[in-house]
Amino acid sequence: ALACGYLERDDYLRAVLLAWEALITHETAVAGRNPENYDDRKTTNEILKNDDALKKRYKVLRNLRNAIAHGERSGMKEVQQLLKSEERLRAYLQEFLDELAEHIRA
Repeated sequence: ALACGYLERDDYLRAVLLAWEALITHETAVAGRNPENYDDRKTTNEILKNDDALKKRYKVLRNLRNAIAHGERSGMKEVQQLLKSEERLRAYLQEFLDELAEHIRA
C-alpha cells in the first residue's frame, strides 16, 4: 500500500524500494522464516533468484532498485528502457504492484 501511495505521488525511488521490501518480506514470511532477520531475508533473495515464476520480475526489480537507489547503470536493456521513460516506469511499477498484491492475497 505504501509503494502504491508513493507511485501515485511520482516518488519512484520510494515506490521501488517499498515494492522490493514488500516482495522480500512476504516471501520470507510465507516460507516460515523471520522477515526481520537479515539471514532469513538473504536466503529469500537467493531463492527468488532461481524461482521460475518470479525470476524475471525479481531480476528487473532488483536492477531497477539498484539503478535508482545507487545510481548504478543497469546492464539490462529492459531496465534502461524503463529509466528512459517515466510513462513506462510508472506502468511497469503499477503492473508489478498489482501482481504483487494479487500474489500476497493468494
